[in-house]
Amino acid sequence: MNGYLPSLLAVAEHRLGRMSGSTPAALREHDVLANTVRHARSVHLAEECGELTNPTARLHLLAGACRLLHHNLETSW
Repeated sequence: MNGYLPSLLAVAEHRLGRMSGSTPAALREHDVLANTVRHARSVHLAEECGELTNPTARLHLLAGACRLLHHNLETSW
């Protein structure tokens, strides 16, 4: 799973950089994806720094970050 999160982050950050639009829905989509990327990036950083010492919590945090990113990349508003 460690390799999956950075891949999803790269795709999400690329998509975030290409987003445009001024409709309320487009702005909401941008905000949701930006918040998801921030959360996933912080989980990834904590994992890389060895801060996630509880194996169960580590698995849940990494899986949750991947699931959120994947869902937000697949969802069309």
